[in-house]
Amino acid sequence: MAENEAASEQIEEAATTEAEQGGELAHAEGAATATAVPESPFDKADLQQFEDDDITAGRSICKMLSLLFIYTLIAMSIVSYWTWVVSTD
Repeated sequence: MAENEAASEQIEEAATTEAEQGGELAHAEGAATATAVPESPFDKADLQQFEDDDITAGRSICKMLSLLFIYTLIAMSIVSYWTWVVSTD
């Protein structure tokens, strides 16, 4: 029982030490990256164009997937009917 408590204390101490070191490291990295943020190579008009293109592409993909789904339903219905007709003869 005493061995388990000692082992638990060692694990807690190790976890606390790692958390403190990780916090200091993360703070130091955050400070370094906050000052070294590069300026965007795109202006606002380019970013707006990218967003508009993404919206258009998303709509096109949705329409294409919807049409393929409807085609699949129609094809499945035709094949199911055909199978039913052939199996009842």
